[in-house]
Amino acid sequence: MTKLEWKIAKAQMKMRQKRDAVLKERIKKAAVIGGVVLAAVISIGANNEPEQAQNEKVYVVKGGDTLWNITAEHLKEEGSNKYILQEMYDICEKNPEIKSGRIYPGQKIILQK
Repeated sequence: MTKLEWKIAKAQMKMRQKRDAVLKERIKKAAVIGGVVLAAVISIGANNEPEQAQNEKVYVVKGGDTLWNITAEHLKEEGSNKYILQEMYDICEKNPEIKSGRIYPGQKIILQK
């Protein structure tokens, strides 16, 4: 190896070392930021759970129940069919296990209070 080749190889090694140091520093920062974000998400989720539970009611389906009747009974005031239908859609979104409005005795449905 000539002197010039040796200097080039040495310069390339220094550049790689600097690059690696920068990458390590970025990874550390990303890990710290990720940890902070994860802690915040967990904290927010933990704080919202009791609030959600207070705003929810679990209804156990009985034989002969229909989603329409449960929704109509659940509403505080009588509404039009359009309002009942919208509330049914909201219940189905809140309960993904309800397929096409089909419910079964013993099934638990989450309703908003």
